[in-house]
Amino acid sequence: MTHTPGPWIINTEELSEGFVTVICNSQGLRITECFGPTQQTNARLIAAAPTLYEALQNAVYTIQALFIKARNGRTEDTMTHTPG
Repeated sequence: MTHTPGPWIINTEELSEGFVTVICNSQGLRITECFGPTQQTNARLIAAAPTLYEALQNAVYTIQALFIKARNGRTEDTMTHTPG
């Protein structure tokens, strides 16, 4: 799966009808916009997506490693690994 690499940055822009929160990549290209009363909260969640995705990948790796250890009857600690 591919996605726009992080970090994603939150910017606020003023429009004639109010403010809009914009999520951009590190080069300043827009990824999406958030409107409404919860726009800041939604923007923070969306901007965290690359970090959350990396954490999920690490969790999946750890769970798989623990499953394999349990299946093989091994009890030593799981090696720390960051998928690259």
